[in-house]
This record gives sequence, structure tokens and C-alpha cells, in this order.
Amino acid sequence: MRTLLIIICSLLIIPVATAQEFITDETMETTVIAQDDELKVLYFTASWCGPCRYMKPIMKSIQDDTSLKVSIYKMDIDKNSVDNMMGVRSVPTYYFIRNGKLLGSAVGARDRKTMVSMINKHIKSKKEGTELKYKLKSSSYDLIAGSHPKLTVKNLNKLWHNGDQLNKLAWNIYTNLTDQQDIECALILAQRSIELENTSGRLSTYAHLLLKNGDSKKAMKIAKKARKSALKNNESTQIIDDFIKGIQA
Repeated sequence: MRTLLIIICSLLIIPVATAQEFITDETMETTVIAQDDELKVLYFTASWCGPCRYMKPIMKSIQDDTSLKVSIYKMDIDKNSVDNMMGVRSVPTYYFIRNGKLLGSAVGARDRKTMVSMINKHIKSKKEGTELKYKLKSSSYDLIAGSHPKLTVKNLNKLWHNGDQLNKLAWNIYTNLTDQQDIECALILAQRSIELENTSGRLSTYAHLLLKNGDSKKAMKIAKKARKSALKNNESTQIIDDFIKGIQA
């Protein structure tokens, strides 16, 4: 019996993230994504953000208002990666969520009245919302820096869970840079973007980089995959067709 009591007491003192506390990538599942029919506001913030400091007492007053059936959860964008995956571009940003689905979002400082109005709107909303992507996908690739001063591991790591941004950057490197280290960096970024979601556009970027890196055989192989994917999804194949003809010429 004594052993059982010790176990129970130990469980009781385990810290659990509650509303208005900072949550992390790891605690999303048990907080924001909880399936309890309650509206939740995922509030992205940062210590250096002036508008976020302005919003702090407003968000606390809303959380403390028992007439509002809502829970506020804060996430520091400098200490987590979910914001990158979700495409958060500035702070403060607010995601309105119910049962793990996104009902809507807003950006920037708001007065209390406006914030409460938005919350009430989503509380009353009957729409189901869109599935929220929040689980970070591990990678089989190791991130490497480029020679360009902005292509640091620290900067690139911020994009590691955002396939669209990785693909965009990889293409920009392809079109604007020639240093071998930059190209090798871009190849990793392109492969990671495909790892997150295999699309014809991302395959095309990877194929172009492979050719620029001197691997025409693999470039052709990936280009054919890109074309097949584009046809399957009724997408234009003009760019990839021209690319394949260029290799064959």
C-alpha cells in the first residue's frame, strides 16, 4: 500500500501544461490538440516582441474571464519548431483551434474587445475546421551550412519543418549561387522538402540541382519522377519537359 501511495503522489507532482502557460513542441498533443470540444487559442509569441508584451495582460485577462469558454496556450517561437511547420511568419499570431482542427487565425496586437469578439465568433462557429499539422517529422538527412553568410545551420534549422520554404530556398540557391558548398546545402534542403511532402515541384527543384551539381543521370531519373507526379495530379509538365529535353540534347 505504501508503495502504491508513493507512485500516486509522484504522478500528482508531474508538471502539466495548463492554459496560459508556455507549451512546447512536445506538449502540443496533451494541450492544444486535446479532443474536448473546447475552443483553444494557440498564441505564438517571443520575448523580444513589443506587441507581444502589450498582449500579455490582455490574454491573461481573457483566460481569467470565466464567462469565456476558451483556453489560451502560449508558444515561444524561438524555442520551438511547430511555428515553422505551421508557417507562422510574425508574432503575435493566434490560431483558433477546436479538437485539433484550425478554425481560423489572426496576426498582430489587438485590443481586448476585438480579441474577445474573435474568440466568441469561433466559439459559436459550427464549421469543422482543417486538420492541424503539428507533429514534427524526423529526417534521414543531416543539415549542412552553405558558404553564403545567410546559409547558416541556425538560419536553416528554422525552416527544417517547412517544406514550402525549404523548396523555395533551394530553388533560389539554384538560380543565384554557384559555390559548391551552397549547391550541396541546397541538395539537402531539396531532399528534406521532398521528405516532408513528395510533389512534382519539389522533385523538379531537386532534379535541377542535381544537374547543376554534375549528376545528369540521377537528374534525369528524378525529372521523370517529377513528370509522372505532375501528370497524375493534372499539373503542367512544360518546365520539366524542357528540362528533360535539355539533358537529352
